[in-house]
Amino acid sequence: MAKKTKFSSQQAMSLPIFLSYSATALRYGDLGRTVLQCLHDIHSMERALSIFQSALAYGNLENVSPLTTSPLQSLSSFDAHVGDCACQTRAQMLWDLVMFYRKADNNLILSFAIGRLKKIKLNTALLLEEIELNHGKPRHPSLSVLVNYNAIWERIDFNSFLDLVPMADVVSSTESTVPLTTNTGAQRYSNRRGDLAVDAAWKPHDINSIARFLAMCNLMSEFKIATIEAGSPTRIKVCVDLRLIYEKNARELEELQLIPNKNQNYRIKANGRMTRQVEAMQVYVSRVTTDWVRQTAIKDPHFRVGQSFPEEFVATSERRITCVSSYLSFLLVQAAWIKYDIPIFAVIQHFCSHGGYHNIYCRVLKNPMGKTSRNYFSTISENDWFRTEIVSLDQVSSSSWGRTPHIIMVGMSCEGGINNFIQSLLESQRGLLPLEHHCGQADDCALAITYTNIPRLLAQDFAQHDQFPFHLKDQFSRVAGALGRSLGKETEVAFADARVWADKFGTGESTWLGIEHIFLEYPGVLAKYLAEYGETPGVFGCQLK
Repeated sequence: MAKKTKFSSQQAMSLPIFLSYSATALRYGDLGRTVLQCLHDIHSMERALSIFQSALAYGNLENVSPLTTSPLQSLSSFDAHVGDCACQTRAQMLWDLVMFYRKADNNLILSFAIGRLKKIKLNTALLLEEIELNHGKPRHPSLSVLVNYNAIWERIDFNSFLDLVPMADVVSSTESTVPLTTNTGAQRYSNRRGDLAVDAAWKPHDINSIARFLAMCNLMSEFKIATIEAGSPTRIKVCVDLRLIYEKNARELEELQLIPNKNQNYRIKANGRMTRQVEAMQVYVSRVTTDWVRQTAIKDPHFRVGQSFPEEFVATSERRITCVSSYLSFLLVQAAWIKYDIPIFAVIQHFCSHGGYHNIYCRVLKNPMGKTSRNYFSTISENDWFRTEIVSLDQVSSSSWGRTPHIIMVGMSCEGGINNFIQSLLESQRGLLPLEHHCGQADDCALAITYTNIPRLLAQDFAQHDQFPFHLKDQFSRVAGALGRSLGKETEVAFADARVWADKFGTGESTWLGIEHIFLEYPGVLAKYLAEYGETPGVFGCQLK
């Protein structure tokens, strides 16, 4: 058996393809580990675009075949843990991308980009092989010229990917239209913004921007680890283990046999720098998310902001993660749900008072008879905006709507509130609950959901929630004032009312039903997963430890 070549890395590099400035200087001795990181970055971009395109194919109802099976990875592969409490916003952003790139002409650019990345990946592997062959020898002239990131990009032809022409016609909930332009060499590196080397604008038409965004979301989604921390209150802590995704990358790269007749070891040694990589990606994705909110708000006729977005809606954490008020982002996302008839699939995780656990499944659809002509930013009590329907997993699997992208809303339900739910989750992990217990409480919960005023439930849940995921003095009055100035006094009053009535209505600190998480997925894919792995208590999308 051929001996494996090993490319050592004493410390994990920055992200030379994703978030680094092209003129960043390189030492000759760092070439190997820099190019190795480039290989992982490029592979991650290719994989993300391939997963996304595969998910689009599954949702193509015109090509439904009895032999068609749900993909192993789908839209929830981009459910990133960012730490900005904006999962509902990214679910809507991903829906925008699905609507845009499922068009045949736009889908073609995905295929072209994937093909281009495959060639660049091979070029990168060949460069890595050249570096290894010259290791320990006098400096080779062809390697000595690789003095910065741009020189590496030129060698592996990555600049040809950066020069791909953006799409001209954009149809999304942001309703942006962008002229057809070409990324020339002069434009290519003029995007640096403050402490980021790349532009963090939301550009659904730009395959460069979207490949970067999807790749980072995928990297921060694949291996999310949830830990339940006992205490008062009991907390759920989620983190991303980037080491595991790099190990997966290495296995996939080694299986490709990019260098014929030679086994390679593409593993990156993991250490503390992995945390900094995750944080850098979180900063970027949070800023793209914030820009989506800005663009959407400015384009909405109800906002009195002109071209200036109220900065009171935005706050930045000590780790430089940019966060938007949870209530404002909810208002914009709900407006898109109503305007574009976006279906919702709710999964309610329910603990009964005896410790029994059940999942309740519900479709939430726009009511065609609902009166939504009023300003839905300032009205939270209309109970006819949506209609609800309790369904079974078998119904989901056999239905045509199971192959339509849905906003997946994960809820928590039990007697006593969210803290009690998390405590029950902890006890279930310790084997202290009779999870198979059956009683009528789950049926009662399902019946109550069918009568629930969904807009009010959501408004009050997002209003009582901390507006930013870190301590910020006077955060609620800050958001209330910005709502009044940009959306009118009625919206400010609605925000205050939602907070006051949160506990009494059934959401808040003493909730019987609260929203845990929101992401985008096909219900059919989710149903297959639940049927295969079972309906057990857990934190959706995370490995629970």
